[in-house]
Amino acid sequence: MKKLVLFFGLIAFLSYGYSQSYQSGFSYEKQMIKQKAMKPILDPAGSVVSYSIGEKVKNDVSVGTSILDVQTYGGIQQRINMFDDGTIGATWMMSNNTATWEDRGTAYNYFDGTNWGAEPTERLESKRTGYPNYTDLGANGEVNVSHATDDNDEFGIIVARRLTKGEGEWEEFFVSGPEQGIGIVWPKVMTGGSDNMTIHLLAITYGDEYNGQESALLYYRSLDGGETWDITNQLFDGLGPDTFFKIDAEVYVWAEPHGDTIAFGVGFDYMDAFILKSPDNGDDWEKTTVYETPWGSDMPDDSDTYGAGDGAFSLAMDADGIVHVVWGRYRYIFTDASLYVYPYTEGVIYWNETMDELDTTIVSSYTLDHLSDNGNLIGWIMPYNGSYDLLGFATTYKSLTSYPEIAIDNYGRIFVVYSAVTVQYFLEEENYRHIWATSSRDNGLTWSECIDLNYDFIYWWSECMFPDLVLTSYDDGYLHVLFQRDDIPGWHYWLGNTDPTINSFIYSPVLKDFVLGFDDNNSIQANFEVGNCFPNPTTGLTNIQFTLSKNNNVNFYLNNLLGQTVDKRELGSYSPGTHYFSIDVANYNSGIYFYTIESSGKQITKKLIIN
Repeated sequence: MKKLVLFFGLIAFLSYGYSQSYQSGFSYEKQMIKQKAMKPILDPAGSVVSYSIGEKVKNDVSVGTSILDVQTYGGIQQRINMFDDGTIGATWMMSNNTATWEDRGTAYNYFDGTNWGAEPTERLESKRTGYPNYTDLGANGEVNVSHATDDNDEFGIIVARRLTKGEGEWEEFFVSGPEQGIGIVWPKVMTGGSDNMTIHLLAITYGDEYNGQESALLYYRSLDGGETWDITNQLFDGLGPDTFFKIDAEVYVWAEPHGDTIAFGVGFDYMDAFILKSPDNGDDWEKTTVYETPWGSDMPDDSDTYGAGDGAFSLAMDADGIVHVVWGRYRYIFTDASLYVYPYTEGVIYWNETMDELDTTIVSSYTLDHLSDNGNLIGWIMPYNGSYDLLGFATTYKSLTSYPEIAIDNYGRIFVVYSAVTVQYFLEEENYRHIWATSSRDNGLTWSECIDLNYDFIYWWSECMFPDLVLTSYDDGYLHVLFQRDDIPGWHYWLGNTDPTINSFIYSPVLKDFVLGFDDNNSIQANFEVGNCFPNPTTGLTNIQFTLSKNNNVNFYLNNLLGQTVDKRELGSYSPGTHYFSIDVANYNSGIYFYTIESSGKQITKKLIIN
């Protein structure tokens, strides 16, 4: 069995017409650098060299900070949860001890419906942990999982829970590996079941070879919130050594469940990509191929260039149980039994279960038009003043357009956010990454213009990474995004290509219509019209006008900038024509609000300013 040669840092460069300028244009892609450094050996203990750090002034509002600046090696873990009562829990991996990272663990902050808590300074677990996942549990609880070592220095998973969110002590359970000398690391968690007390857990083995693989993917299930586990150490058919000689860290991601139907993706890096779906809450599994490389797990000594993923991907299930997936496009080549990557590769790829299996030659092609024509390309490097030129970028071993997150709302609209090297903003000779967004109203057939969510002045000199996207179950009109921001392109932790600095973790509610487009929303989707309220700004009464084309029930929502619904009214049935109603906002705090009119499941949102 051939194994990859893995290195730290940049070991060698082979150039094909290399220059400092990069042209994309979406119509073609120049083959730039071939870099012999596909992936360093990942260390779940996380040891790096020490540097000193000075104070800095932050220009943004954050829910917390950390010097540790790498949140995942693959797909984003869920790190934020929106609860139905308007409260929010947010987590990230935090450490400020650059000498040893001994204080590493899960940082946690909670929005109680009015205010965020103080920025955390200590981890929530009782011991050093890494790579947290966070979600809701039960009727009103929360759970966080992360990897750690036990008293015998064997890696396993800490499951920390509170049955009442935001209150009290965290209760901890430890999940061990299959046998002595084989631990489990890099967990991914999802909860479900009729009482939301079922915990589904994925992790890979660490230590000795297991199942004939350097690292194997295992499944665990608890029906009682982590106290006991009815499924442990379960391997998956079709994911063994004949398919993967190893499964890398965090190249497996859950979708949000729909009833007893659950699903996850695996791969989406230099090897194959699959969706595994269970119709019965994890008892039985079916595998669907998204793409396969020409050789599977039998890696060649030499190969043609081929296209695949960069290991960062995300899944969502629609109301019909169809899985939709997005990932960062990457191109690879084997030369002299070593794997090389093309770091100037761009493209966010979209696929769903109704589409044909992808051909890796199409994914690998220099031109992006093939992917676009096939309906698979939804994100790329966006131009500034007509230019696609990049000065350069910091090495992250990911695509120029990576870490995509996908979510589907109650109306079937698809939203995707991703981190992309951005032409307009740079520090010296390296461009910053920003968080971008796009959307689809027609089940992935067409997509909106890609929009920079970090367009505001406070982010002009910001590296924005690791976005996590969630929606509320009742649809409040917002995308809820958590992302990491600092001042320097690149990473200190793991790669060491920057000096250590403070990283802020930003919670950002984004109005859906900002991504969908107000004009398109009004004219195409809604089949009704909403006028601007008057007076606006106002200190008391304001009048709202709407026009219907047929008899319909009408609902009204008023949301603040945090995405909270502060007023909700069922206005009743209205006949065709133009109508008016008034609301009194005298008791609300001054600021920017958004009002939404809903009719026949369609919504139009406009801005209201209260003085």
